Amino acid sequence: MSDGDIGKIVKMIKDAQPPNQTRQWRCGHCGRNHRFNQHSAINVKPAEIRSLLASIEKNTKQNATRTKKTQLEKAEPYIRSGLGEAFALAIVRGVDDGQVLDLWESTWWRQYPEDDVLIVSVLEGEHSEDDARTINEFRGEHPELALACINKHVTVNWATMLLDSGFEEHPDAVRDILDGGEPHIVARIRRMKVDKKAMPPGLGEKIKPHQEQKKEADKDAERKFMANMRTEDWADLFRTHLKGGGADNTNNRKQIRRIYENNWISTRATKKELNDWGKLFGIRGRTKMSTEELKKSVRTKASDIRSFVRNRMG
Repeated sequence: MSDGDIGKIVKMIKDAQPPNQTRQWRCGHCGRNHRFNQHSAINVKPAEIRSLLASIEKNTKQNATRTKKTQLEKAEPYIRSGLGEAFALAIVRGVDDGQVLDLWESTWWRQYPEDDVLIVSVLEGEHSEDDARTINEFRGEHPELALACINKHVTVNWATMLLDSGFEEHPDAVRDILDGGEPHIVARIRRMKVDKKAMPPGLGEKIKPHQEQKKEADKDAERKFMANMRTEDWADLFRTHLKGGGADNTNNRKQIRRIYENNWISTRATKKELNDWGKLFGIRGRTKMSTEELKKSVRTKASDIRSFVRNRMG
């Protein structure tokens, strides 16, 4: 916080407690109200404000770190059983485990990273897996409508009614509706063949969905963090994500850091190369997997490891 901001806070406190004001307080012993005159303004120094804010920030970060560590400990049984870390943490936070597991067991979401806005909406309990699956079906052709659903500017039912009534093949017309146009008017102007009886009502105003911001992972920062990661963090990583895999030693740590290299798994990787990764990661049933299945499992495990690292980085 800048010195200017600190100065504003000091001024606000002083303005709220001006001098020569009559104050009143109630005695806890006799029960009577007593009055007194405040002859001078409260003297608050900028340094005191800065120190207080720094203390609050420090305590907030410490509490967040403790909470995150506790959640990870509670999530360990699920992660060891094969569940992705983000999914396990969602269950620990109290999100409906049925919805979380429905999403995990489906295949449609695996085209996205775990921090994708649609996936996060399920893991935070904002949408059911079924609603998220429906949104995904029209997300490609109608990204603005999908984002409006994700942000709950419109319901999933409203969106499907609009598309089913004749707007599915008209993305530009859908954008006009999101800008406040009435469906039946837009359809008539554009000479569209629609089912008027099936149309939902218009929104009545223009909506402005939040811009979808893809979280860019910083590979260099993660790699640097791993190079200096504490022994106890490495132990947690091996216990949580690599149980039954390679032992925690210098060579295996170096090998694990290779997941940040470009083309660490080539599209032409042999079954033996993939099996070596599978052995290090402790992937069960790898000998019965096809090359593509094993490649997918290895990449999923690498994603879980990176998620672990990002959580430890805070």
